[in-house]
Amino acid sequence: IDFSRFNTPYGVGSLSNITSAALKKIGSQAFQGCTSLTSVTAKSPKLASIGKKAFYGDKKLGSITFKTSKLKKAKVGVSAFKGIRSSCRFKVPKKQKSSYRKIFQSRGAGKRFRVS
Repeated sequence: IDFSRFNTPYGVGSLSNITSAALKKIGSQAFQGCTSLTSVTAKSPKLASIGKKAFYGDKKLGSITFKTSKLKKAKVGVSAFKGIRSSCRFKVPKKQKSSYRKIFQSRGAGKRFRVS
């Protein structure tokens, strides 16, 4: 699945969780303003890109799981996580915990989020 062109959910109030095993890319503003979104699970080890403002303003988003080790700061868009729940919990591969923490914080996740 390539969510780079998947902008339909923008602002959808009833979308509560996303789970995908084949996710490669999340496009800019793909899930921006999804007011009921609480969790995202991307099981694909091939996820390498998250667009700008992908989850911008998703205030109920409290759990994000990424199974990939391919995310780099240059491939995670500005404000991708701005406006999500301040206590959001990110689950990532053990070896990426430190580098992903820096990426998520620089892309708007705030200061209270957790990475496990």
